[in-house]
Formats: sequence, structure tokens, C-alpha cells
Amino acid sequence: MAADAKSKVYGTADPALTYQITAGELVTGDSLTGALTRAAGENVGDYAIQIGTLTAGGNYDLTFV
Repeated sequence: MAADAKSKVYGTADPALTYQITAGELVTGDSLTGALTRAAGENVGDYAIQIGTLTAGGNYDLTFV
């Protein structure tokens, strides 16, 4: 999985964090749930996007870049 790059203007709300499955696929009927998070901070700079609560359940091992 890979997070999509995002940006924001100082003082505005964080954009929705999105991702792409870059290898493999989910079995029909399975789905991803939860959400990505980002490192805290408001000053100008880069902030890491983290896996947060994103999961596909116990049958999957998500690797996040």
C-alpha cells in the first residue's frame, strides 16, 4: 500500500488521506476499513503519513509505504 501525497494551506483542515493498493488484491467480499493518520504538527514542513487504524482483517498483513 502507498499513501497518496497531500498538501494543505496553513490554518485549513487536513485533507482526506487516501491510499492505493500497489501489490496483490483483496479476496472478493473483503474490504479495507479504518483510516490513515499523519504525524502531528501545524508549521510548514513535511509530515509522515502513518497506517493509523487501516486494516483488512486478520487474514492480511498490510505493508505501508
